[in-house]
Amino acid sequence: MVPKDPQLAVVCREKLRKAQLKRFSDPLEVARMHKLSIESMNDPEVRKKMSESAKKRIIPDDQRKRMVQSRIGLKRTEETKLKMRVAQKNRPPISEETRLKMKVSSSERWKTPISITTLVRMSEAKKGDKTHLWKGGISFEKYCQKFNNGFKERVRLFFGHRCVECGVEQKDVLKKLSIHHVHYDKKMCCNGSPRDVVPLCASCHAKTNTSRDYWEHRFTELLYKNHPDGKCFYTVEEMSKFCGVSQ
Repeated sequence: MVPKDPQLAVVCREKLRKAQLKRFSDPLEVARMHKLSIESMNDPEVRKKMSESAKKRIIPDDQRKRMVQSRIGLKRTEETKLKMRVAQKNRPPISEETRLKMKVSSSERWKTPISITTLVRMSEAKKGDKTHLWKGGISFEKYCQKFNNGFKERVRLFFGHRCVECGVEQKDVLKKLSIHHVHYDKKMCCNGSPRDVVPLCASCHAKTNTSRDYWEHRFTELLYKNHPDGKCFYTVEEMSKFCGVSQ
């Protein structure tokens, strides 16, 4: 219990912090707590209590504002991002039972109608520089005119109409593979920058909106490993030879 006196509260919190650090520095203690945590999470009664407790929890508006303010300016380090990606890849697959529960929970949540006012407020809260994808306005820049359908088709053909990330094949001409700019430079075809592009399916392309440094490094390495000269599309002449048409 933290005392109400501010000075005593600071001393108390510092003692708690040191005690926790000491506790988590012991490998045996960490292993024991990990085992207890797994056992607890596998207990249906414990999970039910946690669920009911979370439903009743109401965070006051002033506390929400403090929480938001405390996160402003914070950025994850590359080491943290890497750990998160590794943890996500090593995560055990979700069971069909859990998927069904998630589906039911989601459908129940959206049965409650959302007012027009709330929808407008939600939309305004994520526009322009308020969105987490904001990059200083470059998302509104137009693509170079040379980045056209003909160029895109030459890229897709070069990679055999397959997504370079997951390997899925393009089977529907109405759902063509997206052509991703490896260096996120929309003007690359016009400003003399390396024309590094790769075809991606819709699912993989969506992932490239976050952790951009990771994806840029990944695709650059992939391109130049397979083609040291950096080639990633057929020329107009090569396309004409393959298809008998000029692009």
